[in-house]
Amino acid sequence: YSGALLMLGLGLGLQPPLCAVVLADWSFTAGTPPGFSCTRASDGYALNSAGLWVPFGPNTLRRTDRGLTVEPAVTNPCVRSAEINNSVWTKARLSVAVDVQADPLGTTTADKIIEDNINGMHYVYKLTGVTPGQIVTGSIHLRAAEKVYARVSIARVGNPYEAVGAYISLIDGVINGPFVSNGASQGNYRVITLGGGWYRVSMTGVIGDSASVGLLCHLTDAPGSTALTYTGDGASG
Repeated sequence: YSGALLMLGLGLGLQPPLCAVVLADWSFTAGTPPGFSCTRASDGYALNSAGLWVPFGPNTLRRTDRGLTVEPAVTNPCVRSAEINNSVWTKARLSVAVDVQADPLGTTTADKIIEDNINGMHYVYKLTGVTPGQIVTGSIHLRAAEKVYARVSIARVGNPYEAVGAYISLIDGVINGPFVSNGASQGNYRVITLGGGWYRVSMTGVIGDSASVGLLCHLTDAPGSTALTYTGDGASG
């Protein structure tokens, strides 16, 4: 695929790590196993061994050939998380091409973010209200095209700039240069390799005493803050 950095399904909220429970004597294509129940008002997803997110309806256990996904209730306050073109997302020196690539859901809803030809930082973010001092996890799905690095962070966008983040290689998923700046704390980083060249990147931390936190993704050619500011070519991402 020749295009820009691809983004799908950004989320921000309280999000503890996933865990898998394997029931050796139960068919994962069957219904709810004995002794288990599930109450969930919305759809949910679970990862299978092919690296795809499998959808499950409300009040349905999420089970795949990897096991049963069990996690506490989580709210994603980052609305329109798969609509990067929407005006709720702030775009700096870049544009968005909508629904241009197959995604980890097996559908074509991935958006491209494409740098313009102006000198500066090229990034997208959305602010979300949180409780000050709350542990927050931000996650994003990324796939490389021309750009092979992205900087992902959850941050207070303002002064002082408080953030937890890292540079991610979109060739092998390696985390480079993780950072915790100013009043942020408890930086934790995770990359899950999915199918089709996709990665799910998540950052967890406490962003000082801020009641508003942004989930940010910067385009870059290399890890390190000095690579964030450059003149784009108007086509790559």
